[in-house]
Amino acid sequence: MIRISGGRLRGRYIKTPPDKITRPALSSVRLAVFNILAPVLPDSSFLDLFGGSGAYAIEAMSRGARQATIVEINHRAASVIRENLKSTGLDQSVRLIVGDALKAIPAFAQSGVEFDIIAVAPPHFAGLVEKTVAVLDDTPGLVRNGGVVFVQHHHGEKLPAELRNLLIGRVYRYGITQVSLLHRASF
Repeated sequence: MIRISGGRLRGRYIKTPPDKITRPALSSVRLAVFNILAPVLPDSSFLDLFGGSGAYAIEAMSRGARQATIVEINHRAASVIRENLKSTGLDQSVRLIVGDALKAIPAFAQSGVEFDIIAVAPPHFAGLVEKTVAVLDDTPGLVRNGGVVFVQHHHGEKLPAELRNLLIGRVYRYGITQVSLLHRASF
């Protein structure tokens, strides 16, 4: 179980997928991330590319995001996300897409969708940190001007060496977990 740390759903518990299907973010890391995002969170459009339990999107909605979309490839995890959305009353306001995050990114871009905040927290050492950030870099219109991409990853996993459309901002470290903030480059 994970506890929502802030906003109107503060203190509510949500389920995590069984059998270590996903790796939930530590509550201290989630709290730190949302403290960092506080200035851009109200009335934002939030995308969680590796949903897991749905905790990041649920927390974002709890703290004032206008809209959230979750992408999760694992059907069992998606089932838990549906339960969590229903139990928190967010099942009508949060969109869940069961599919591959790397395929969802270009699909969103083709439909002209933009997000203020994009969460990238894939399983450790699955090769998805570098790939996902590279695809986001190739799809700069997905991040609204003034928006932010946060990447939660093991400190041993690196971001792409060269980015053209995203700029790496601050990097925070919490034990073995690193949170890297990226911003859309302005031209």
